[in-house]
Amino acid sequence: MRSSASAAIAAGLLLASAGAIAGLQHRAAKHAADVKEMSDVYVLPPPEHLSLMSLGYRSALADLMWADVLTTQGFRMHEKRHYDTLVPELDAITYLDPQFREPYIVGWSLVTF
Repeated sequence: MRSSASAAIAAGLLLASAGAIAGLQHRAAKHAADVKEMSDVYVLPPPEHLSLMSLGYRSALADLMWADVLTTQGFRMHEKRHYDTLVPELDAITYLDPQFREPYIVGWSLVTF
């Protein structure tokens, strides 16, 4: 008897939770569709601190950041808006790995876009 009452309470809570989620989900989805990103925020620390945070893997971190720059630039071009934090990210990449050639070769054409 007691386990069937517990099961009924659990089922009731489950249904109430599902109903609450369904009721709020439509409003949240509509709000998320209305919000548009208009600018980027540079959240990385200065390059000197990035060097310490890389734990000796400066080249690997520069490669990772370069992949992120190229991906984000593609998204910004698709969205037809500027990539506001491109220059600080390129500065950080060149500080981490000065021998990394691609940011020097491609970087200013990305800035031009």
